[in-house]
Amino acid sequence: MRKIKFLVLMVLWIAGLISVRGQHVRCGTPPYPIVVGPQQVAQYADNYYVITEPLSEPHVSLIMVAEPHRSFVQIFHRGKLIVQGTAPISIKVVRPGRYKIIIGLPDGAVWSHTIFVQPGFRYMIGVTGYSTPQPKPAYYPEPVSDAEFTRMLHQLKKTPFSSTRLRLLRSMATGHYFTIHQAKLLARTFDFDSDRLEACKILFYYLVYPEDAYMLASVFTFDSTREEWFEWLRQQGY
Repeated sequence: MRKIKFLVLMVLWIAGLISVRGQHVRCGTPPYPIVVGPQQVAQYADNYYVITEPLSEPHVSLIMVAEPHRSFVQIFHRGKLIVQGTAPISIKVVRPGRYKIIIGLPDGAVWSHTIFVQPGFRYMIGVTGYSTPQPKPAYYPEPVSDAEFTRMLHQLKKTPFSSTRLRLLRSMATGHYFTIHQAKLLARTFDFDSDRLEACKILFYYLVYPEDAYMLASVFTFDSTREEWFEWLRQQGY
């Protein structure tokens, strides 16, 4: 009789484990990934989640914004808006890279996050804890004037050696701020990708909008340098 009861309890315990597999992952505060079956929580926070899982199609990816329901969603790639609409919303993409997700929350705040999309995966995104006060508007400094920028650009172009030019750029940038367009022109005064990469690292700290620093990738000749730039930005938290 005891053996029968034990077997019944074992069957019920196994059935309970099977029933919870695949359920929604509740997000908490640990900063490390947590694996749940085939799914992995790639980002973890109090108020949002990004869940990745493999797809049967290895050459495409799927971005899905699940919640808040009926919130306004915009998805950008390389600075261009590729889709917008109300959640839940999904889009199939074939180009890997960084995608910026912007969600207008029901309390009037705006949530933004950038994910790195790899081929063959689905990325499910949701914001759950949005009942927080709206953040104060961000302060953006004024860029350098056109006349001052023209003087800087001319001075860089007439400096003969790249090492001297990098030191001059670091000195000139201190106390000034630049738009993305201005930073691109300054970086292009250097002939080689290695020097342009160092110039972009200097200019990053003096950009009016540092969140758009990924657009500086267009100054590089080789894809390997662009990937090195994206990796450096990731290490800076962008």
